[in-house]
Amino acid sequence: YVSMRNTALKRKKLPTTIDCSFALNKLPLDPWRALHTALPLGFAAAPILAAADLTATPASPGPGAGALQRSARRLSNAHDVLCREMAAQCAQRMLGAETARWASHDVPSLVAALDLEFVAAHYIAHYQRVMATQRQVYADAALQLRAIDSVFERAKPYLDQLEGHMSLLAAYSEGAALLPVPAAAASAGAT
Repeated sequence: YVSMRNTALKRKKLPTTIDCSFALNKLPLDPWRALHTALPLGFAAAPILAAADLTATPASPGPGAGALQRSARRLSNAHDVLCREMAAQCAQRMLGAETARWASHDVPSLVAALDLEFVAAHYIAHYQRVMATQRQVYADAALQLRAIDSVFERAKPYLDQLEGHMSLLAAYSEGAALLPVPAAAASAGAT
């Protein structure tokens, strides 16, 4: 959550130091641990998604909604649930670490003030990009998709892709609107 916090604060042109005065590593252990908890992505999202109602339907799904449409709706609902939960958890952890700084906020108001749902959507998109590259790495290594003997030469394009993903996330943190976000997340916040 610490990276998500920093991104949200940087995008709002706010200081990333704790209570605007000291570095994150000087926090007491419990708030430090809370902020350094990994985001619930991949398998870590399972408990959140298992507890959610992903079958919620829009106002009028239309007659004859097929299995593919229901599956797409559940995926969109899962994305929305995960964005909301990540945003709320980030806000809660920030409130616990910086009580004085955020004294006038509760979880929903801090989520709104820092556009945390939208930031969460970008972190999910970043995770999806990294995982797509990892799948390519595995396929290339396991299936020898390219006739290359050198391990470095085989890894180089994927390392470049991963570096590109990290550069995109860093640019987003600095205020760029570079990361395309699924349409479902666009309604979650501002750019």
